[in-house]
Amino acid sequence: MPYITFDSVISPDSDEIVLLRQRCFPTELFLKMLKVIVRYLKICL
Repeated sequence: MPYITFDSVISPDSDEIVLLRQRCFPTELFLKMLKVIVRYLKICL
């Protein structure tokens, strides 16, 4: 479920996420996820 929510949140950056997944850099993907989640929380709060 979190992934579905995350995908909907990061739709503008979906291209970057796809590239990161193809390159298989879990660390970069994780950092990207953290940045997006923080940005999303700031918008909500």
